[in-house]
Amino acid sequence: MKLISRSELGWPATASAYWPTANGVKIHYEGTPVHITDHSQCMSHWTSIRNSHLANTSEGYVDVAYNFAVCLHGYVLEGRGLRRKTGANGNQTLNGDHYAVVAFLGDDGDTQPTRDMLNGLRDAIEYFQANGAGPEIKGHRDGYATSCPGQPLYDWVSAGAPRPNNPQENTDMPSLAIGYVPKTESITIPLPPLGTAAGWSNKWISFASDHGVAKLRIAIFNSGTNSWRVSVIDVDSASGRVNADLVSGDEKISIERAPGDANGPVSWMVEAR
Repeated sequence: MKLISRSELGWPATASAYWPTANGVKIHYEGTPVHITDHSQCMSHWTSIRNSHLANTSEGYVDVAYNFAVCLHGYVLEGRGLRRKTGANGNQTLNGDHYAVVAFLGDDGDTQPTRDMLNGLRDAIEYFQANGAGPEIKGHRDGYATSCPGQPLYDWVSAGAPRPNNPQENTDMPSLAIGYVPKTESITIPLPPLGTAAGWSNKWISFASDHGVAKLRIAIFNSGTNSWRVSVIDVDSASGRVNADLVSGDEKISIERAPGDANGPVSWMVEAR
């Protein structure tokens, strides 16, 4: 784990309450625009979050609300730290039930977690689990009315918060990838092959809408037939995730908005096992 401690940040000891155990960890995001272009900005960004929390007299924060933060580069930055009650989960009961880790992601700019960030989040979770936390891994929205931690991170949490590489193979091929569907242009996503040295036996792609009904045009290229399968699917926020069927030989998928789309946030997630 690439840990940056409070002392390295130049922060004093936390004044937050000692909290030796909790049910697990909740994952958060900032929920506001985030634009970080270089890792040299991450420590000052974290300090600015702490300063804004301390200046928030209505909440009465005694420290930054989160136990840890994770940047796009995979570093884990100490906040309140281990075995300390968080102030981030929404109310005193929720704050006592789970510790809190925030990712440096927002609703504009930096919106997609990197492989390094997902590994850093997993590092923080396992650090908690080795120091008093139970096994639960949840999103901030679980039990509290909020869109946090955003759909890409919530998809990752819902998938069990896995590390983004196959733990059984020495390979750079991702076992999980997540992102948002652009509102005005198409995207093409490579799909992990089946039956290769990477060891994948199955793969899936699914979609979720943050609110309302999204209409997506899906085109899947199959190298075996050298052809595209095209369909239009509805993704309704009220119905949960929608899967697109994948078969052996599917090599890539092109996604774009279809006529009648509500133009709301829609996430995609590719999984392979």
